[in-house]
Amino acid sequence: MLIIRVTGGLGNQMFQYIYGQAIQEKYNKKVYYDLTWYNMSSGHRHRELETHESYRLGAFGIQPEMISESTSRFFNSKPGKLYNLFQLKWANWGMRPLLPTYFLGYWNGEPYFENIKEQVPAIYTLPPSTNENAQNYKKMMHEGPTSVSMHIRRGDYKNHPQLQVCTPEYYKAAIELLRTKLDDFRVFVFSDDIEYCKGILGSPDNIIYIENCGTDLDEFQLMSECKHHVVSNSTFSWWTAWLGEQRNKDGRMVLTPPTWYNQPELYPQQMRYIDIHKIIPDRWVKVHF
Repeated sequence: MLIIRVTGGLGNQMFQYIYGQAIQEKYNKKVYYDLTWYNMSSGHRHRELETHESYRLGAFGIQPEMISESTSRFFNSKPGKLYNLFQLKWANWGMRPLLPTYFLGYWNGEPYFENIKEQVPAIYTLPPSTNENAQNYKKMMHEGPTSVSMHIRRGDYKNHPQLQVCTPEYYKAAIELLRTKLDDFRVFVFSDDIEYCKGILGSPDNIIYIENCGTDLDEFQLMSECKHHVVSNSTFSWWTAWLGEQRNKDGRMVLTPPTWYNQPELYPQQMRYIDIHKIIPDRWVKVHF
């Protein structure tokens, strides 16, 4: 039995779930998921950014086989962690785990699910949005000038210097780079702080601010519909761009910040194991500003 602990928001859950599917295929060994993190009180969760999160993969029709709370308690106890340490070392050496093994991490990046990459777009397909505004925006994306999604995440990043990577200068530099590569384009801006976005980008004719289009899942769908993408350092943003390019295979361009984190030493221990070099695919264009 292999166990993946699921934590965090939608983007991280998507990485954790698909990593589990990848190792299930790799080792031919059943994977189960630990969702007990979502039963904790917010004060006991390890990241302030994630205190209000809930399990979201049900939107994709994913209901994984889960372990019991008692099993979770064992693997998160001192004896369980000591036992699991040896199992993880075995797995990290590239060997097939022989005994139950508990995986804790984020696995952000394409290399972690390379062996099932072609299956992923079908797994992460949402039902069509029923929101009228979302449907109208989608029509604009497909019928007008070349569409570009731009994701500007503000709310829960503002008080965390290690996450403040995507400054106004980044987004302005991305638009300038788009001008050198596209003859005619329209930028669709997605954000949890649209007024801030209007303040830094203004109101040119080729910028559309997405408002009142339903839930964040409606926005997720819309972002992936665009032809090209300007992403923030957000796993939510990462997935919309990745799914968009994988479903279309038509040379879509993804612009990213040159780095994903500032001051990684400020992160809790679990986050320090993230290999930031795996997050941004080599084919994506880093915008230096």
